[in-house]
Amino acid sequence: MIELKDLSHVYPNGFRAVNSINLTVENEEVCVLIGPSGCGKSTTLNMINKLIPISEGSIWIDDKNINTMSSIELRRNIGYAIQEVALFPHWTVAQNIATVPILNNWAKKRIDNRVDELLNLMGLEPDHYRDKYPIQLSGGEQQRVGVARALGADPPILLMDEPFGAIDPITRKRLQDEFLLIQEKIRKTIVFVTHDIQEALKMGNRIAILNAGELVQKGTPKAILEQPANTFVAEFMGTDRNMKWLQLTFAEELLCYSDRHACISDSVETVLKKAAGTHLVSIPILDTDGKILGFVHERDLKSEKQNWTKKIRPFEQTVERTTTIYDALFYIILDQNNYLPVSDGQGRYLGVITQDRVITLLSDINNPDVKMERSDV
Repeated sequence: MIELKDLSHVYPNGFRAVNSINLTVENEEVCVLIGPSGCGKSTTLNMINKLIPISEGSIWIDDKNINTMSSIELRRNIGYAIQEVALFPHWTVAQNIATVPILNNWAKKRIDNRVDELLNLMGLEPDHYRDKYPIQLSGGEQQRVGVARALGADPPILLMDEPFGAIDPITRKRLQDEFLLIQEKIRKTIVFVTHDIQEALKMGNRIAILNAGELVQKGTPKAILEQPANTFVAEFMGTDRNMKWLQLTFAEELLCYSDRHACISDSVETVLKKAAGTHLVSIPILDTDGKILGFVHERDLKSEKQNWTKKIRPFEQTVERTTTIYDALFYIILDQNNYLPVSDGQGRYLGVITQDRVITLLSDINNPDVKMERSDV
C-alpha cells in the first residue's frame, strides 16, 4: 500500500507544483493520476521513487516512511516505465530486462529464466527477441520491453508515466488490452499517469484527478462519472456520457452463447444441430484446443456436407474479454455476422457479444430510471 500524506513539492521560487495531497493506493490496485498539463501528476509520481524531493508531508509504503530508506533500496523495489522507454541502445533486449536483477546480484540462471518469463508474458518469443537491440524493435515492441524491464526484479510496485503515449493509436489500444490481462496475472500495485481520460477510465480501478497541484477528486471511474465533485471535474470528464459508459463496460459483461459453438472435428450433422440452436447468423468454429478458427453459415453446411470445413471463414475481428465495448463498437456495428467472438487472451473462445446486446446497453444508458452497474477490474 502507498500512502501520500499532506504531500507537497515547492520550487525555490515558491511555486507549489503539488499542494498537500492525501491519497491511498491499495495493494494490487491501478490508481491513475490524471489532469491537465502542469497539474502535478508526474511530479507526484516522481516523488514516490525520490526522483524529485518531498518539500512537505510524507510518503509511506507498507507503513514505512520512504525518507527512512535509501534511494537505492527504494528504487530496487519499484518498477518504473515511462513514455520515452529509454532502453539502453548498446544493450540487447535480454540485458535491458536484466538491469535490476544484475544490480541485485541474481545468479545468471535465475536472470536468464526471468528474462524468458517476462518476454513470454509480454507476447515476445524469447528465442526471437532476446538478442535483438532496441533499434531493431518497433515502437510497440520497445514499450513491451520497457514494461518487462520495469518488472525485471518482480517489484511489488510499478510506476508508469504515460507508458503508451508515444505510439500510434492502434498499437496503444492493443498494449492497453494486453496490460490489463498481464495485471490480472501479476497483481502489482500501480500508479499510472496519463492525460487521456479514455485511458484513465479503461486502465484504472481508481482515478485521482489533479488540477493546479491539488487533488480535486478521487474514486472509481463509475463514481466520478456519476457524481463529479465540481464544474472542473464535470468538464474534464466530458459530456459524452454514453461513450464513457461504453468505456466502463467490458466484453465479458455482455457475453452470451458461450456454449453455442462447434469444433472442427465435429461431423456436419453435429454442427448443423448446434447451428440450429442459436439465433446467430453463423456459428463459431473452434479447434480441438478451444481456440477460435472462424465461422460457418448454416446454408454452407447444407451445400457442402462432405467437406464442410472448407467453408470456414476467418473472423474479420475478434476481441478479448477485457476489451471495452467502446473499443469494440465500430467492429460490431459493421460485422457481417452481427456479433463478435470473445477470447480469453490466448485465443480460446468464451462466447460472443451481439449487436442486440450493445443496443440494449445504449438504451439503458439513455434511460435515467435504469441504474447502470460496473464491476471494478
